[in-house]
Amino acid sequence: MVRSNHSKAIEQFSRRELETLHLIAEGWHTLEIAQLFSISEATVKYYIKTFMKKSNTYNRSHAVGYYMKHCYLQYG
Repeated sequence: MVRSNHSKAIEQFSRRELETLHLIAEGWHTLEIAQLFSISEATVKYYIKTFMKKSNTYNRSHAVGYYMKHCYLQYG
């Protein structure tokens, strides 16, 4: 039952949102993520913002905590 709740949590996020949060959880900075994906920092911030909106989190730390609790084992 718990596993299906985690699967549902992951389904609402795009692959890029999950990749971005995974890297933030590992300690990467916005600029480093942008360079890795060959995108702008603004795009990385957009992925973070959309993840936060979908997960109802209020800052990056809260978003990482949500990611670790609900997505890390399934995605990471």
